[in-house]
Amino acid sequence: MLRAAGLVEALLPVAPARSPSTLDSHIWRLRKVLEPHRDRGSPSAVLRHDRGGYRLVPGAASIDSARFTASAEATRALLADGRAGGAARTAEEALDLWRGRPYAGFADEAWAVASVARLTEVRDQLRELLTEALLRAGSPARALLAVGPGLADTPLRERLWALRMLAQHRLGRAEEALRSYSEIRGLLLDELGLEPGCELRRLHGRVLAADPTLAGPAPASPAVPQVH
Repeated sequence: MLRAAGLVEALLPVAPARSPSTLDSHIWRLRKVLEPHRDRGSPSAVLRHDRGGYRLVPGAASIDSARFTASAEATRALLADGRAGGAARTAEEALDLWRGRPYAGFADEAWAVASVARLTEVRDQLRELLTEALLRAGSPARALLAVGPGLADTPLRERLWALRMLAQHRLGRAEEALRSYSEIRGLLLDELGLEPGCELRRLHGRVLAADPTLAGPAPASPAVPQVH
């Protein structure tokens, strides 16, 4: 909750403007924006006056960050339940909510840093979940396209490289998968002085050995309409 005195100090820095009536005017206009259909004289359900201050209490469905996080959890649950197609659709809908760095011009403020980092990590996980869901659904070509933005933004994220290699292998492009391994190995050595982790090393070995268990489900094909 923000105290009225603190709001006056933060929003109205010019001394003559520091008055409760001026703050009330701003609050009235803000409520009109937040609840355009609220009946005149009825209490605000979103911006409430509470013990000398104001509390913003919007519903979770109206907050993009809350919907974003909930969609990531739903995607993970759908994947765990074996519903790859639903997981892919949910992940795509969630990623459509991403409009760039959270909190725009305030992202580097002390109060926002932790939230920005958390939401960015949720985005990165969603990209992995989307690619994994597409692979499980038998759509390696779509998975290969989906993994691109994540690698552009987070080139040292090893899980994305593993998914890329798997998509390439399932498309019959084993040589490209091996080149991907060489690429991420070079990046890790140059940037961090580290070899790839266990997942990537094992996958590299399985691609070299042409492990048949890497084949995955049959590629998805569009439904053919029945002719009556």
